[in-house]
Amino acid sequence: MVELTKPTDDSREILHAVAQAFVAIYGPHYRFMKAGVMLIDLIDANRQQLSLLDTAQTAADRERGERLMATLDELNRQMGRGTVKLGMPTPNAAWHLRCANRSPRWTTRWEDLPRITVR
Repeated sequence: MVELTKPTDDSREILHAVAQAFVAIYGPHYRFMKAGVMLIDLIDANRQQLSLLDTAQTAADRERGERLMATLDELNRQMGRGTVKLGMPTPNAAWHLRCANRSPRWTTRWEDLPRITVR
């Protein structure tokens, strides 16, 4: 378990914590196929407890990070989900999700709805 030093919604900080966790559990003779991330102790951004140790520099960094994440979210909203990503996965990596036996997602994806044609 990796605990963040302060509450954040910055993807870069979360990915940094994920990398720390992986380094902690990595074993040279083990093959990893898939991993998950659990987010616990979530709080509303407007109700977070600020630190007395924050400086003008950390406030400026936080504001810059918020603008960056807002821009990334806006680009993905306008141009389609996954248009802008942090890092690029290998296209044919062995660890990609295997969806061959997945059931249809009728309740969450329009393209998975059954189509009926009338003749």
